[in-house]
Amino acid sequence: MKNTKLFFILISIFFVSQNIGADIRIDTIVKVKPKFIYRVDNLTYFDNRLFYLPYHQPRLFFGDRLTALGGIGINKDGNHKLYAGLTTNLFFGTDFKNYTFMPMVYYRFEKDFLQESCIGCEHNLKLHFGILPYREIEASLPNFIRRGSAEYTMPNLQGALVQYNLKNRLLLDYAFDWRKVKTDIQRDNFGMILAGRVPTAKIMDFGFIAQWNRLGHNLDTIKNNVDNIVINGFVRADFGGLTKNFRSIFIQAGYLGSFSNDNINIKNHWNNSIVVDCGIRWKMITLRNNLYVSLSQEKDGNLMPLHKYYPELYISDHYYRAPLYNRTELAFDLLNTNYFALRAQFLMHYVPKSVFNDLPNNNEYKSFGWQQRITANVRF
Repeated sequence: MKNTKLFFILISIFFVSQNIGADIRIDTIVKVKPKFIYRVDNLTYFDNRLFYLPYHQPRLFFGDRLTALGGIGINKDGNHKLYAGLTTNLFFGTDFKNYTFMPMVYYRFEKDFLQESCIGCEHNLKLHFGILPYREIEASLPNFIRRGSAEYTMPNLQGALVQYNLKNRLLLDYAFDWRKVKTDIQRDNFGMILAGRVPTAKIMDFGFIAQWNRLGHNLDTIKNNVDNIVINGFVRADFGGLTKNFRSIFIQAGYLGSFSNDNINIKNHWNNSIVVDCGIRWKMITLRNNLYVSLSQEKDGNLMPLHKYYPELYISDHYYRAPLYNRTELAFDLLNTNYFALRAQFLMHYVPKSVFNDLPNNNEYKSFGWQQRITANVRF
């Protein structure tokens, strides 16, 4: 009996203490007033791709992409932001019906974590959920992951983005993009990107980037799932910090593997290749060269063997169907401030002539293609 009374006395003391603590916490809560926030990002682009390289459809991109967002922000145990707005893509010289209007809404959370027991261990976490700009991804997305024209035609990510930064030790980006849901006229289509970088020294970094794209079955009776996986591991060295005149002198090299699978036709393709990226930046001028070389001996031994599923399955440039592809870029940053950037780029694309010897109408193709691109970006 005494034990029973003692038990109830202890339980009563526990609940009273909890209520007192709750009253104290309620009295000490500080009310946080939300504030209005906004973001505007306007890109005017002229992208002349009227050249006749194999696998390439000559085209001129000329238009304007406007992203206008408004919302509320709260700073309480982290930075909370809720945005809603619209992305519009206006193609100059076309009818109004060709313009695209894409609603956007997303939540963003950011918080810094300081670990007192570890000097220099500063953590930063960012979470995004909803329909948000691809430009929120901090990792550089190479052309074998995401083609350049996607900046106009596929500017938004629909899903989630997670970013983690352990200062001077590790940077991670994970993005999940649900592009299409299955209907009577279209197939499921989604993709994932995981990118990471590990700084190891003053001039050297190690990193990786991986992408998985899935194109779901087209009919309930035909489970025709198609997959593409791309994995790139690289080492990068930048000697720009060792000089006074150059902002960057870098070289990046690594392995690039690609797996494509069509489970109806039972076609599994694995491609081994290497990629080398190097460049130099002096004041407002950047000179850069990207080289892709496939190590596979098969005719379709490239990053896009199931190219009939382009562009949903493969988000990369079409040029990676070739066993060798080289891209040289000369860029001028004419203006670059916190609010406005004006850039002119001149690019040369190259694939060997042997690539199009077996293609129909091969007299129209050339090994070199010249691209000109001018962009004006206003953001605030």
